[in-house]
Amino acid sequence: MKITDLPEQERPREKLLQRGTAALSNSEILAILLRHGTKQHSAIEIAQQLLQQFGSLRNILNAAYQDFCAIKGLGQTHYVQLQAAFALSQRILEQDLSTKFKFEDFKSLEKFLLSKLSLQTREIFAVIFLNTKMEFIAYEELFYGTLHHANVHPRELIKRVLANNAAALILAHNHPSGDPTPSRDDHMLTEMLQDSLKWLDVKIIQHIIVGARRCETILA
Repeated sequence: MKITDLPEQERPREKLLQRGTAALSNSEILAILLRHGTKQHSAIEIAQQLLQQFGSLRNILNAAYQDFCAIKGLGQTHYVQLQAAFALSQRILEQDLSTKFKFEDFKSLEKFLLSKLSLQTREIFAVIFLNTKMEFIAYEELFYGTLHHANVHPRELIKRVLANNAAALILAHNHPSGDPTPSRDDHMLTEMLQDSLKWLDVKIIQHIIVGARRCETILA
């Protein structure tokens, strides 16, 4: 069925304009971003195939280009559109964080880190650099690892601290399993990095573990 065959109030674009994005299903939002279907399948049907094939929005955004385009009716343009839409949402959050950020505001920080790290399928260690007034300087992803582990090198972290002229840090890394419960190794890493930064008089405010839907914090 073509989308134009649906009642007007059930078409994704019209529904969004009349009732807002909250009224749309995942497949309808994807259909708007995909824009067009094929002669055989509507954009909604292709979006439903995407969700069925990859299982979740997270997996769709992390899908390899070749796997994404293997679905009939999808190509480079569709892949680029989805990736660009996701990148735009991340940049909006990052812009908000840089202008309004206070490290005590855990909800905005959690929202930002979930957007950056919760969809990743490998472990990534990131740092938010803060100035003496605890204002946002930069967010950087410094170390990349496997499904279970990322090697963190204190010397490289110190280099970035000096380059950003940072006075304090918020550390963050994801657990690709989706469970943000800090491990013993996470606690040990926090202590080790805090010791490494003492001579610079740089404080680690907190170390945030990012899961699939929420974060947990190790207070330094």
